[in-house]
Amino acid sequence: MKDLPILVTGAAGFIGSKSVELLLAEGRNVVGIDNLNNYYDVRLKNYRINTLLGQSDPQKPVCLLNDSSGLAQSNSSNKSFKFYHLDIENEQDVNRIFTEHQF
Repeated sequence: MKDLPILVTGAAGFIGSKSVELLLAEGRNVVGIDNLNNYYDVRLKNYRINTLLGQSDPQKPVCLLNDSSGLAQSNSSNKSFKFYHLDIENEQDVNRIFTEHQF
């Protein structure tokens, strides 16, 4: 069961990003999602996600590419953490995440 990824919603927030950090430290695979809204400074959210992804310049916006299903996914060398820019209110996108990953 330890090989199965864990889904963390709100991964760019304070609690979500810290949860991802602790799970990664335990050697777990994590899939994070966040809509990166502007409820508070988006630069802080980008910094947190980029840090988790191991990006060389965490000050830049999160680098996202559309995957085969059309979801905006992080481009990262960190194989233990995948990040998707999506809103959990979008049922179609959430269903695609659950189809692609076994949680």
